[in-house]
Amino acid sequence: MDDASRFKMSRRDMLAASIAGPALGGLGIASIHDSHGDAVVMKAAEWMSERQRLDEMTYQWQRLETQLFRRARGLGVEIEEARGRQFPEVRTMRMLDERRETAYIILGGLAKEASVMRAVSLDGALAKIDLGLRVQGRYNWHDNALQLVEGGVSDLRTFTA
Repeated sequence: MDDASRFKMSRRDMLAASIAGPALGGLGIASIHDSHGDAVVMKAAEWMSERQRLDEMTYQWQRLETQLFRRARGLGVEIEEARGRQFPEVRTMRMLDERRETAYIILGGLAKEASVMRAVSLDGALAKIDLGLRVQGRYNWHDNALQLVEGGVSDLRTFTA
């Protein structure tokens, strides 16, 4: 990967950054306090915190998988056979799978809750749009993403009219 391709940004990410970045500051602590108690901002921050936990579990799972592959290769064991053995990596990976499934359920619930909330501040409207774009992700359409973005735009119109 060349240096230029590492820094390319999708149009969706650019839109999200241009809309939400200046007002939200990445949903940092300062913007949470400046939002005048907007529950949408708090819900979006909660979603992002849970998403970060999920990402950390995913990276841990990937590291364990790499270790398992190395161990299997070193022992001359086929990968499918190694996954069925009682290696400590396999047990931990199964536990992480269960925790990751729970995290996805939590994320879905938080997104659903945020999608029906009404923003009471400009930061809340922008947080709703930002959250919708984050829920959407890069590839497939996900539940509540469109509702979050449309609701955030509607709330934003209220504050800018």
